[in-house]
Amino acid sequence: MQVFMSVGQDEIVYPLDKQRSWITVSGEEYIKAVVSEGRVIGAVLIGDTDMEETFENLILNKLDISRIEDSLLDPDIDIEDYFDW
Repeated sequence: MQVFMSVGQDEIVYPLDKQRSWITVSGEEYIKAVVSEGRVIGAVLIGDTDMEETFENLILNKLDISRIEDSLLDPDIDIEDYFDW
């Protein structure tokens, strides 16, 4: 199944110098996450990533991910385990 999802908050302006992006490409999947001040502010997911709900919750709930920010897209880490939805 081909899935494309892009989520983010467009009503808020974040300084470019405080944003970090991570990109991972695996087979037919592409994930890009944009983080500013310890919070995910946007994401692009292409393919069957199974991470759509996770990123939606991270963005909408403005959860602080600073403790796992550097391993956000590490495939060996299940980031859902870090948060109680």
